[in-house]
Amino acid sequence: MESITVDGKTYKLKDLSTEGRLLARQASATNDHIKRLEARLAVARTAQSSYVDRLKSIAGKKA
Repeated sequence: MESITVDGKTYKLKDLSTEGRLLARQASATNDHIKRLEARLAVARTAQSSYVDRLKSIAGKKA
């Protein structure tokens, strides 16, 4: 990672202080983690929807 964009402004890591570079890396890692969690949540929501659809199908046949 050579730069980071925050609120539409791009900062070159080489121009940041040591603390700034650390914070940029932490922000990037946190963003990656959030993306992975969102992907897992999408899988869980898809599974939940499938279970509910199947339940409605089964319950509708017995009613």
